[in-house]
Amino acid sequence: MNPATLPKAEPVVPAYIPCHPKDLAMLPFCVASLRRHPQVGEISVIAPSVVAPVCAELGVRFLEESSLLAHWFPPDLDDQDNRWYYQMLLKLRVAFLDQDAPGRFLIIDADTVFLHNFPLIDEA
Repeated sequence: MNPATLPKAEPVVPAYIPCHPKDLAMLPFCVASLRRHPQVGEISVIAPSVVAPVCAELGVRFLEESSLLAHWFPPDLDDQDNRWYYQMLLKLRVAFLDQDAPGRFLIIDADTVFLHNFPLIDEA
């Protein structure tokens, strides 16, 4: 078979899902929609420790949110305005997780479900 006629492999990106416990009912649907997407690789959930058992059941990587922003916010943050800032900083923090941080990644809220696949990255 001619290599030029083979379909080009689509770039794969890791997905990170910030999840508040109030969104646990939607998390399995979000994860399922990401697993169906051809451009999504490893799936990680960033959440409080109470979400860890659900992540284990879903077979996704769990990242304790307080370990990412422990020195910026108090652990018992309940104020809705501050929670919004907290979640925005968590999303930005993904870019600096470690030395091997991916150059491209997807951040999707836990209450979001892809109904159809669409290109995440178009290198054409």
